[in-house]
Amino acid sequence: MKNIITLSALLFAGFSFAQTTQNETAMLYAETITIEDMREDLTILASDALEGRETGKRGQKMAAAYIKAHFEELGLVGPVKDGSNPYYQNVVLKSSKPGDIYVKIGDKKLKNLEEVLYYGSLEIEEITTEVVFVGAGSEENFNDIDVKGKSVLLFNESRGGRSKAMTLAYQKGAKMVFILRTTSEDDFSKMFKMFTNYFAKGSLGLADDDNKEQSNTGAFYLSPSQAEEIFGKPVDILTKAITDKENGKKNALKKIKPGKVSFKVEFDIKEIISENVLGFLEGSDLKDEVLVLTAHYDHLGIGKDGQIYNGADDDGSGVVAVMDIAEAFVKAKVDGHGPRKYFIYDGYR
Repeated sequence: MKNIITLSALLFAGFSFAQTTQNETAMLYAETITIEDMREDLTILASDALEGRETGKRGQKMAAAYIKAHFEELGLVGPVKDGSNPYYQNVVLKSSKPGDIYVKIGDKKLKNLEEVLYYGSLEIEEITTEVVFVGAGSEENFNDIDVKGKSVLLFNESRGGRSKAMTLAYQKGAKMVFILRTTSEDDFSKMFKMFTNYFAKGSLGLADDDNKEQSNTGAFYLSPSQAEEIFGKPVDILTKAITDKENGKKNALKKIKPGKVSFKVEFDIKEIISENVLGFLEGSDLKDEVLVLTAHYDHLGIGKDGQIYNGADDDGSGVVAVMDIAEAFVKAKVDGHGPRKYFIYDGYR
């Protein structure tokens, strides 16, 4: 709360008043922002009734309407010219959520979000490939092992190391990356539970933003026992091969006989229309300058397990701060202390 008042005071002081009186006047209006007002707004925006404000869903639309109503009540102008509602700037988004995704090892079909986890955006029809073991996925390992047209399995406990190895794999022509990030079944189970809801959400981006580099990457996270089934060897043998390679045994990784898997990655893709909510406050004379105060009001919605992610901190608190700062500036303008610059208050998705 103290930080919000300080920010408001700086904004008022920087854009509204003469130097001799700016601190006193700025604090006068900054202090109209109260914990009670913000709690009232946040209690609504982060309530179960808004269902976690997932982009494109009912709860997000309700949140947009609530923010718009606040801007309207303050007398802020809706600046959007080409739409049915001057407070809404429509944004066309592409939602991509996991569809039919699986790995087949022998006669076992391991489904995404049930036995394995897939992370990425690469789509591919079902194919069968050879799987080679590339150890920790170092550049040296990729130089020693031909991975073109094959899939790779790597063991690396470092997030940065896994990311670098995945990039190298696709640069070398790999079809898919399989990642073993722990040798413990219990640790894999914990990781699986931790990330299942997150991975199930998929991705959301601008409909016309085609990131070709990102679209060519993806990885399956496997358990130790699943990795063992691919190569027919205990995971201890795989980690020993990594150690042997690091200790100078050049062919240690090549001694792990390649396995074979089939896999498919398909996403459910649809277009979503969302809204940025804008309110405009006219300045006095600096008409070529606009200051935008913004916070995102959407959140994660409802998880696969039915849990509502209310999003009070991410970023309900920021949204109510923008709403109350806007109200303070309107009060100042009514009293003859409005800003010189134009202001846009933006609740964006």
